[in-house]
Amino acid sequence: MIARPDLPGIRWGLVAGGGVGLLLAVLALTSLVWVPFPLAGPPLTPLAEPGGLHLLGTDQAGRDVVSLLMTAALSSLAVAGFGTLIALLVGVPAGALMAARFGAGPSPGRVSGLLLAPALIVAMLLTALGSAGPGTAILSVALPGAVAAGLAARAPVAMLLRRDYVAAARIAGLNALSAMQRHVLPALLPVVAALGLELFAVAILVEASLGFLGLAAGMSGTGLGVMLRDTQGFMQIRPLLAIAPGVTIVSLILALQLVARGLRRGIDGTA
Repeated sequence: MIARPDLPGIRWGLVAGGGVGLLLAVLALTSLVWVPFPLAGPPLTPLAEPGGLHLLGTDQAGRDVVSLLMTAALSSLAVAGFGTLIALLVGVPAGALMAARFGAGPSPGRVSGLLLAPALIVAMLLTALGSAGPGTAILSVALPGAVAAGLAARAPVAMLLRRDYVAAARIAGLNALSAMQRHVLPALLPVVAALGLELFAVAILVEASLGFLGLAAGMSGTGLGVMLRDTQGFMQIRPLLAIAPGVTIVSLILALQLVARGLRRGIDGTA
């Protein structure tokens, strides 16, 4: 017997995580059309104190930290988002086919364990072969992410294939592919949504790690990890330069994980 889900806990996770994530996403997207001080403009006073027109001060290159943070967040979200989308589009269908042919298979474990270390290895190989650009970061997320998505999707698909209504559809004359398209994939959407959010959270961490290590750069040549790396030498005199991107990375990851956890608990409670 499955216990009833903790609805207040689920709602709190969805609302809190969704609210924080939406706020940060809106601020990042706003940088497409407006930032307080354009990064391409004349440099400002380097390492200016926080306050006044510069809420978080300026960095060592004379760039407004709020403007830089908005641009870096958008770059990191874009790289992580593209990598996650490719991983889902490749991995979930592959996992579904594996489930249909071979069953559930062993438990894959946590998504973070499947993605983080392989992504760093892929990034090092791609950097050795080419340049440390946004394509390297996207592929470093997408390639191991597709494997993680396939392994994570395999067990839920195998479980759905054992449902009575799928068996009834097969008896009624539907082939395996048609039964999967009509009955399994629609029921799998909440699982894929939760999996996508978990992958997205880990992808943000991977992108930041690659940027910090100098293995990849974001869409605009910057990113939260790059920003964190560039401010290491100024932490003692301007700690906000490192705190701002660090807090943004952690907030994005926690927000996505809260929403994913809420979805997971809802799925488990209604399974």
